[in-house]
Amino acid sequence: MKSFRSFITDSVDAEKEYGASFVASAKSVGAQRKLTKELGVKLKEVEKSLGHGGGGNGLTPDDVKSNPKWKAAKKALDVSFKKEQQMNQAMSKAFGKQMKDFRNKDRRGYMSLFIGESSEGSRPTIKWKKVPDGYDSNRRVFKHVTSDGKYEIRLSGMDSMKFNKDGSRKVLPTVFDTSGQTPRYPVTGYKNVAAAKAEVQRWIDDHEKV
Repeated sequence: MKSFRSFITDSVDAEKEYGASFVASAKSVGAQRKLTKELGVKLKEVEKSLGHGGGGNGLTPDDVKSNPKWKAAKKALDVSFKKEQQMNQAMSKAFGKQMKDFRNKDRRGYMSLFIGESSEGSRPTIKWKKVPDGYDSNRRVFKHVTSDGKYEIRLSGMDSMKFNKDGSRKVLPTVFDTSGQTPRYPVTGYKNVAAAKAEVQRWIDDHEKV
């Protein structure tokens, strides 16, 4: 009988296992993700050409943001990133179970299909800590913060269709990017904290260098 470790490292034929539609959709998401990454690099290059090479508090100076070249590059990145998110959400809705199964069985294959690269150079799983974040209607609430402090998940105030045991309406979590990365969060509307954490992990795997 195979060990758990050998099981999760087996190569999976995604098309045979999950269907041609799954593979085609995954490749489309991967292509859009690649475009977003390229546009992010282009924006950095524009900023550098305008005399902003990063550093400091990580924020882009106003004189750079007012430049037409920067505005055009930023808009292109934002549009691409928004489309990428929408495609990810549609993919998760249509093939959520298949994606999870594929990722658990063959992470390298999953990364290659969805991101176009091997998982060997990807970052390790993010570590989160749960810390108090005030009170909501006399009920203590918490936020989830990455170990490096760059990302936070807090209640967004956007009402969901579900309710707490006390009858109050649940609110959807929001991811806040406190690192100065581009594009910036918040992004609202995640189904739950686990989905928000997965989005942060995906963003770091796709856009931050190892």
